[in-house]
Amino acid sequence: MIKSLSRTALPVLLAATFTMVAAACGSEAPPHRAEGVVGLTGDQVAGKTLFEDNCAGCHVQVGEKMLGPDLSKPPRSDLSALTMATVIIDGQGTMNAFAADLTDQQIADVVAYVKGEFAGK
Repeated sequence: MIKSLSRTALPVLLAATFTMVAAACGSEAPPHRAEGVVGLTGDQVAGKTLFEDNCAGCHVQVGEKMLGPDLSKPPRSDLSALTMATVIIDGQGTMNAFAADLTDQQIADVVAYVKGEFAGK
């Protein structure tokens, strides 16, 4: 079969094969920062202060207005800790990303507070 391949087809075939093998060996993306955050134990008391300073402006109703989603109602109140940490880190929709503003521990603290305060309510 190799003899029947043209001089240009063989290098293309070999390059494609090499690319597929290289992609299969170690093409896994590095873990998202949120995966490390959920391994931490969050402090709800510290999380409350961080929430009030960074999140309440959008996620707490003042009068008739609330800029961000209501975290006390599904589907927000039912988010997993991993999803919540990912949204805090990366932002979502109009929500700012807090990756540069909060440490992993601070994010874990906010997640613990939100899960404890709003989940299932």
